[in-house]
Amino acid sequence: DYKITDGWIYNSLKKVIISPDDEYELTKKESKLLELLLSKKSVLTYEEIEMELWSNEYMSLNALRVLMKNFRKKLPKGYLKNIQSIGYKL
Repeated sequence: DYKITDGWIYNSLKKVIISPDDEYELTKKESKLLELLLSKKSVLTYEEIEMELWSNEYMSLNALRVLMKNFRKKLPKGYLKNIQSIGYKL
């Protein structure tokens, strides 16, 4: 288990985020993304996200936006930061 912030825990075996009020199941891409963000102390670039989550497929900007929009709903408010034109970091 990884502590995200006070009261928030990521269970990597069950692929869920546990908050004080709820439990959020993560999709395969969301869990992989969270594990990448937790393991990297700096910014996770758009290129790294595309390479790791979409492998050899094309990642459309819309697909990334939808993933991030849904992913943010499962995280503490303000926890995931967008670094304009570069990528994301926790």
